[in-house]
Amino acid sequence: MEKIFFGLHIPKCAGTSVLSELKRNYGDRIYQSTSLISNVRENKPDLLDDYPNLSHDGYFGHHFCDELLKIIKNDIFLFTFLRDPLDRALSHYKYLNRMNLSVGLPEVEFEVFVKSIPSITGFILDRFPGLIQKDKNVPRWMKAASVLKKFDYVGDSNDLISFQNVFQENFGVKLNLSIQKNKAPKEGNEIDLDIKEALYCSLEDDILLYQWFKKLWHEHSKSPEKDSIDSYLKSPLNDNRIFNFHASSMIAEFRANNDINTLRELKFKNERFNQLLSQRLS
Repeated sequence: MEKIFFGLHIPKCAGTSVLSELKRNYGDRIYQSTSLISNVRENKPDLLDDYPNLSHDGYFGHHFCDELLKIIKNDIFLFTFLRDPLDRALSHYKYLNRMNLSVGLPEVEFEVFVKSIPSITGFILDRFPGLIQKDKNVPRWMKAASVLKKFDYVGDSNDLISFQNVFQENFGVKLNLSIQKNKAPKEGNEIDLDIKEALYCSLEDDILLYQWFKKLWHEHSKSPEKDSIDSYLKSPLNDNRIFNFHASSMIAEFRANNDINTLRELKFKNERFNQLLSQRLS
């Protein structure tokens, strides 16, 4: 059975570099959800156009949920990347304001950003709740860790060469990840002590998750043995979650680009998805 790669792109964790190389080698044989709005603008097929038939060689991006794994029938290679949470938060802040300025939205003050920093832990839990360890008495970072233990590869965004080698071993394709793309400028990282303290508080789960990852993954010469996802894959499919997650992602991205009216005018191939979008946008 042919192996399919399924990559979760956590924002500001070197995913743009990985996506660029995947697209260079696979072209339209992969589906990317790092930029759903780009798919629309470039007239690319939507993920749900031919649902439930998903026939790409691989999937990579922000906007995927665990239920999709039940639709993909092939052997799945799950991977993602983490980054030092403090570095990532500062990079994300700069990226957010660059994006806002480019679409005519106001800049966000850093003091405001600190109070609602997008969390690595939350990002993982939101997309893969079906893979969470069934124990309500553990902290959120440990729940996210229980998800990552079911991945085939979790890499550090500062060490893409290791992933390059692993990918070649699994798929026979050599990616060129020696140069990272979409890197933010390094200047302006000095922040007030009180804000830094608030930053550490906001990122507590992410910091603990990253420390766990560094100990379990990065200090070994190879990935640890993964936990099985077989029982999850055999559980009943909830395709309402797939459709609702995709609709929420589409709406969020068009709003972030200050272009929600364009989404209201779009018609997708999947009529069920059209009806859901119409309801959500009304």
